[in-house]
Amino acid sequence: MGSTAMPFIDGVQTQFLAGGDLPTFTVSEAELQRYFELEDLPVVYDGDLFWSSEIDVSREFS
Repeated sequence: MGSTAMPFIDGVQTQFLAGGDLPTFTVSEAELQRYFELEDLPVVYDGDLFWSSEIDVSREFS
């Protein structure tokens, strides 16, 4: 069993296998912030695991 996922990123219309490897996407600071605000997501950043609600995109990535 499995499922698919489609990242809600402008210009991406492809569905991917959930749990599989994803390609790298280049997004703006505003797009990343919007994506993180959709729901609380697990994010690996700089080798550590965070929830998307814990990351301040404007502070961490500028």
